[in-house]
Amino acid sequence: MSKRVYVSGPMSIIPGGNLEAFHEASDRLREAGYFVVSPAEMNSVKEQTWEEYLEKDLILLLNCDGIALLPQWEDSRGAKLELAVALKMGKFVLDATTLESLEVDCNLEFLVGKNGSFRKMVKG
Repeated sequence: MSKRVYVSGPMSIIPGGNLEAFHEASDRLREAGYFVVSPAEMNSVKEQTWEEYLEKDLILLLNCDGIALLPQWEDSRGAKLELAVALKMGKFVLDATTLESLEVDCNLEFLVGKNGSFRKMVKG
């Protein structure tokens, strides 16, 4: 049985929603034998808020065994939140480009910044 992996990375901060990178990573993961869950393939409703997308994406993530991080994930508040949930739930973490395992130290300061707050990050 193949492991389910969720593809995570920046969407709203990249022109075109970064769809090409999501699709390329999904193809790579499938070729390696993973069952891929990608928000780029799952979110068909275009008129949703960022919070509505995040809620649906977190539900998708929770049903996966791991998360694969696209380049620039560190710049995406959604990807950082998804990673924090994945780590808390004990899911494996992959680099979506190399498919190598990633060891990520995900602390609260990293997620929200030195002067930020979690609430501010979620609300934008």
